[in-house]
Amino acid sequence: MNRRGALACLGGALLVPLLAPAARADEVPYVQTPQAVVDAMLELAGVRGTDFLIDLGSGDGRIVITAAKRYGARGLGIDYDPYLVEASTRNALAAGVAERATFVKQDLFEVDLAPASVVTMYLLPAFNLKLRPRLLATLKPGTRVVSHDWDMGDWEPDAKIEVPAPDKPVGALKQSTVYLWVIPARVE
Repeated sequence: MNRRGALACLGGALLVPLLAPAARADEVPYVQTPQAVVDAMLELAGVRGTDFLIDLGSGDGRIVITAAKRYGARGLGIDYDPYLVEASTRNALAAGVAERATFVKQDLFEVDLAPASVVTMYLLPAFNLKLRPRLLATLKPGTRVVSHDWDMGDWEPDAKIEVPAPDKPVGALKQSTVYLWVIPARVE
């Protein structure tokens, strides 16, 4: 099943289109995350230089690139669209962080999440819910999961903030909601 990524890379003029061509029903459409929202996501997650961030649906790479450039973190962007993976790789090179920001074409349901200390995403609600059991089973306790605009059903977030987003390309409200969950300790 194909899934097109959903987040985005450092502000500035990019050659990546704002909205990708219409996606099939089983895909997530690519919509750029405004830089102010990227900054809020990384701040809410408490990203630092020791983190390894995985961005599910990395789009033009702006979350991974910003984490590498601003915080010194290492990151991996996962996207199904080879054009966006190539664009992200070029964007990381242009930003001077290619050694810490890697992008691959892969199904986001097949990526090995275990190395992550932070997972970010801007996916549709159904994808968040489908990922939720895998996040809880695979990620180490203390791993931070951050979602732009969509929650995880009845899994209450540890934090939730509203971010003004005047340049948000979709929706009537020019704001975004950012959710944070911290993977709990396993009690079996």
